[in-house]
This record gives sequence, C-alpha cells and structure tokens, in this order.
Amino acid sequence: MAEIFDRGQAREIVEALSSLGHVDCRIRGVTGYTAALDSGLNEIVKLEKAPVSMLIAQANHDAIVLASCTQNPEKFHAYCWLVSRHVRDKPIIEVEMSSKTVTPLNDKAQNLAHEISNLLGLRISERKEFPSNIWSDGKRTYRRILAAEPGDFVLVNGIIVGKITSNNEAILIEENGKLVDAIGITLKLHGVEKLNRLGFRGLENSKVSSIKILRRRTESRAKIECGEGRGVAILDHEVTDVHDKATKVEGAITIGDDTTLIVSDIFERYGKRVLGIMDGDADGLLEFSKLPSNSMLLVVEKDDEAGMIIRKELFKDKDYLDLSFDDVIEKVVEMLKPKIKMVIRLR
Repeated sequence: MAEIFDRGQAREIVEALSSLGHVDCRIRGVTGYTAALDSGLNEIVKLEKAPVSMLIAQANHDAIVLASCTQNPEKFHAYCWLVSRHVRDKPIIEVEMSSKTVTPLNDKAQNLAHEISNLLGLRISERKEFPSNIWSDGKRTYRRILAAEPGDFVLVNGIIVGKITSNNEAILIEENGKLVDAIGITLKLHGVEKLNRLGFRGLENSKVSSIKILRRRTESRAKIECGEGRGVAILDHEVTDVHDKATKVEGAITIGDDTTLIVSDIFERYGKRVLGIMDGDADGLLEFSKLPSNSMLLVVEKDDEAGMIIRKELFKDKDYLDLSFDDVIEKVVEMLKPKIKMVIRLR
C-alpha cells in the first residue's frame, strides 16, 4: 500500500475522483499511513483500525474504490475479490496502478469503472475469481493464502509466523484454536508461539497476509510537531496504534527487532525517543529504518522473555506508564542487567 503514496499515484487518484464528487480516503495499515504522511496527504487520509470488509459494510457512500500499486498485482486482485464478494448494493471498483487496470468488481460498477479508467488513462480489466480460501473438515480449519509467492513472509494479525516455500499451495492449519501446521509454508515456531500467547482468534477471524517487504527506502520523510508528550508506552510485537501513541507519549519501549525498527522509523518523524529490546532475529520487513536521536537499543538473549519481565514488573500488565522516559530507561536497564548482551546509544 505504501508504494501508491511513494509514487505520487494516490494524489493522482484522489484528484481524479474529486472531479466526480466528494472523496473520503481511508487506509488500514500503519506503513501505508506513514507513506501518506510522507506524501503530504495526511490531511485527507484517515487511518482506520476496523477491517476493510467492515468499513465497506458500514460505509454510507455512493461507491467504493479500492486502490493500490503492488509488485504482484495478483495479490491485490485476490484481496479485492475477498472484500468485495458480498457487496451488492453499490458499485465497488479496483484500481491497480502497477498493472494500469481498473476492474468493476460487481454489476453495479460497470459505468463508473469506465468513467474512472478514462479519467486515469487506465484500461478496463475483468474481475478475477479465486478458489475458496477457508474451509474446515470438522476437526481442523484451513486457510489458503491467495496469490502467494515463494519467499513471502506470512503474517497473522501482524505477526510473522512463517515463510512461503511452495509455488503451488500455501495453507495455514488450525486445530483447537491454535495454529498447528502448514502446507507450503515453513513455520517460524517463535512467531507461532508469540501468536498463540498474544491471543490468537482463529484463522477465520484473523487478518492473514503475505508480503516480501513492507516498504522500500524513500527520500521523503514527514516531520510532525506534536509537543513533548507525557509518559511511556510499551509496544510488544504490535504496532497498530503507533501513530496515535507517538502524538501523546514522551517515548516508547519496543519489544522485538522488527517492531523496534518499524516503531523507531515512525517515532523519528514525531521527534520521540525509543528504547528497543532486541535479540537479533529481524526479518527485514523494512528496507530502511531511521532511528530517533537520543534513543537506546538493548540486545538481549530473548526479547520475548525480556518483554514479559518489563510488562509485568514495571508496567504491571498495562500499556502505559506515567513516568519520564529517562526514569523508565534507568529502571529497564537495571531490571534486565543480567540479560543484556549489548547496549547501543543513539546520538
């Protein structure tokens, strides 16, 4: 999703659609919203937490347009097929910029799709169909990852649980409310354990996706003025509310290598500091991460264990602590002293 902002195509689409009426821009995804900030579209793009299918169901709009620019257009075709299957009451249209296509996703969308294709200079494409992506045999639940490619990371609720190895099928398997097996995917046991520990809601109720990288390096970076903030947040392998937290807190404790790199890259835009707890197992979801000045990284043996200690003993199982960031750093360093392998101070 970030690519469409980084290339300036989101602005182009918004301007074209604005000639037809009022445009209400929504995005679900921290990285995409960060790209919207960097492209100067934060005034018109709203970050949403609810699933896109729910937003569509609740939308009081004349038409829905789903837009993206992806390295593998087939992924976005599959995504649009999934979220549009049950939309009958209004036009729903896919705009995929890398393949330069506009696709009417239901019968009501034909006329509007042609109008949008003319405005953007794109060709009309037919809606693609995909096989059923979720089924059960009574004991186990299976979820197929559509348009998956070898080398893709598999994310469930934002947690990396494996890597796709097959050219044919990529299927996750759930039994008794736990992710237990996979076909065409090498599971990352550390990630699976983390998913189950943090509250797995089952494959049918989870967000499942496959990606190679969240965002490539970009030269454009927003700088956001939001005041010093108060207190410290903890983000434990989870980044959903990172933009909201960045506007309110003085700093954040981040647990996990990729979490630290993603949060740091966003907090740097807000001028907020980070204390990152890492163990060196980053998957490389970001091509580039700029770390905030005066932050600190602690390299430990197992960041999960360190995170649980910090959350339980210091944060008392809460997500926020009303102390100064410097006080929290001091307490965390003392608390983890026997487990710390390396301390990295950022100037």
